[in-house]
Amino acid sequence: MDSSTLNEAKKLFLQKLPDFESFADPPKQLAESELDYKREVSNNARAILQPYVDGTEQVFDDDQARDVVLKVINLTNFLNWRDKSYIEDQLMVSPGAWLEFFSILLECLRDASSGDWRPSLEKILNWLDEQKCNANITKILPTYFLFMWNPTDHFCVKSRFTDNFLKLLNETPLGQGRPLTVEKYDHLLTVCQDLRSALSDWQLSDNIDVHSFAWVVTGGWKKTNPQPPVPVPPPTPPTPPPRVDIALNLILAGPPGTGKTYRLLQEYKPLFEQQISEQPRDEFIQEQCGQLKWYEVCAIGLRLLQKPSRIQEIVSTDPVQAKVLARGRTAHIQQTVWSIMMSHTPVNCPHVNIANRSEPALFWKDDHSVWRLVEEIEEIAPELLEIADSIQNYKAQSKIAERHEFVTFHQSYSYEDFVEGIKPAMDEIDSEEDSGQVRYTIKPGIFTQMVRRAVADPQHSYALFIDEINRANISNVFGELITLLETDKRMRYDAATKRWTGGVQLKLPYSHSARPLDPLFGVPDNLYVIGTMNTADRSIALMDLALRRRFTFDEIMPDSELLATEPGPLSADDDEKIYLDRMLDAMNQRLEYLYDRDHTIGHSYLMEVRTLDDLIQVFLQKILPLLQEYFYGDWHKIQLVLGDLIDVADADDRPKDHPHAIVTHVIQRPKRLFGVENETFQDRRSYAVNEELSAESFRKIYRTLENG
Repeated sequence: MDSSTLNEAKKLFLQKLPDFESFADPPKQLAESELDYKREVSNNARAILQPYVDGTEQVFDDDQARDVVLKVINLTNFLNWRDKSYIEDQLMVSPGAWLEFFSILLECLRDASSGDWRPSLEKILNWLDEQKCNANITKILPTYFLFMWNPTDHFCVKSRFTDNFLKLLNETPLGQGRPLTVEKYDHLLTVCQDLRSALSDWQLSDNIDVHSFAWVVTGGWKKTNPQPPVPVPPPTPPTPPPRVDIALNLILAGPPGTGKTYRLLQEYKPLFEQQISEQPRDEFIQEQCGQLKWYEVCAIGLRLLQKPSRIQEIVSTDPVQAKVLARGRTAHIQQTVWSIMMSHTPVNCPHVNIANRSEPALFWKDDHSVWRLVEEIEEIAPELLEIADSIQNYKAQSKIAERHEFVTFHQSYSYEDFVEGIKPAMDEIDSEEDSGQVRYTIKPGIFTQMVRRAVADPQHSYALFIDEINRANISNVFGELITLLETDKRMRYDAATKRWTGGVQLKLPYSHSARPLDPLFGVPDNLYVIGTMNTADRSIALMDLALRRRFTFDEIMPDSELLATEPGPLSADDDEKIYLDRMLDAMNQRLEYLYDRDHTIGHSYLMEVRTLDDLIQVFLQKILPLLQEYFYGDWHKIQLVLGDLIDVADADDRPKDHPHAIVTHVIQRPKRLFGVENETFQDRRSYAVNEELSAESFRKIYRTLENG
């Protein structure tokens, strides 16, 4: 390993952690936020997997395999929400896929413990290849489990992060968009081992230390582990708590592919997250039980009592009280619990005399009105017992407090989804008389839920992220709340009286019809609404005026300069570079002339291009379909954008296509097609995508402009 390169990396590390001496005695912040956290989740992952690796427990179907795999994945945020969504919704959709993957994964983990893991990792990679798995998932999915299982000898490959780390050490990166191979992973582990040897004076004990070193020097530390603010004594008189320094209502707007959602998740999401060293037990119970159904919290509470109990005792348990707090009402709770438990008893329970029963049957009542769980509870509702056990054995632990939610608008998204609506409910019953009957309850939408969270916690800022905000009918979705969003219409928190005051408050149509005495509804000034908008979507015209008055617009346009440095000029077989930045600029100049600046092409389509084959695939799968959408299938204009025409007349007196055209054409003559002359039919052009694209096909996009 090159000593000068390593010394530069060490300097970067010490700039971030100037009080660092060794990994054997790390600074508190590094230990708590990185090292201890990773070792704890590794131990937890190993505890989950150990019985299956040993063979003392087995999985027999897809659902069981899925539960174990996702349980381990969800221990950390190493795999982001996009990765998890891809794995669940695209990779593991064929029957038996979860079970098949889990079986070869267990083989690999056994080999990682007792022998050479390479052949079994090859099996996993071959299986992922057969599923046509996304290249980045082939890297992170198997290596995540190897790292969790044996962090001494293995390393979790997060594609961009790992490549940045290898480049920093002047080592060959794995390559964006390229699947993992055993050879590449083996080389990465050798680099890790060499680094541990080269940093022997820093006493790295395993690859968790290496992983944390890499995270700090590649910039991840600054983004995900901000230094806590220095506490400031509260001024006198009290002032409102500090807010995140961005607009309350913000929309990131721009053409497709400019990184709007990426910026939303990478720059704004961390502003509404906080590392909490110890989560209180009552907060943990509220998270676990607040949104469960009544019969579920009753079962969990009865389990925690560990003995047959009366209704009063069950109502007083923490899970039931968490449900009471979440529901916001305390009247008639004993009657509610009594009715719920009666309806969820077996039909052969002799001391319950009601006609309608609901599944699952969890409770048994004796002749003294004492309740217990049925003996089959472990088969009927094991997940409720798991929650009870987690509460029973709870130990305060660190976690990331996420004060945000993410939603994607679509054409059928409604006011009922966003603010509140009436939905049928079988289990939210309040009396024995309506037990088991279909009834309707008012359900808060995502915006109302976020308002409640923000109002209950005025000391912190909250955010609702809305992707594709212009896809929905804004007037229908926001309703009367479009006015309450305005900055000067927001409620403000008075620290002296500890109350929300001012702003515009109103009655909601469903809630206040059912409960006229409920407090009026207002939007607090610690709730941020941040959306993304694709300006190429024609539906923007229907809602632009409504949003312009209430939202700050941050325009994000294509940035070709990013392509000039990363990935930079592209090598081709003829030893002449392809300049992606110049190519993008040329296409966008033509698009702005033929259409408008809102219908340009974003740089993110090309950010992962590393080879000519990558570039061809991006054009075929993303850029050409986008141009078709822009021009509604007008291939002549697409040829103009791509520089596919030359100033030479073809047989129909229109411009001829370029020798290296991406979109080619042939002239269809009526006489040849139909065998007869017909004056009403004219010559027409038939278009096709060139099957033999070359480097020159892409260079000529900007050359035809620069030479003109």
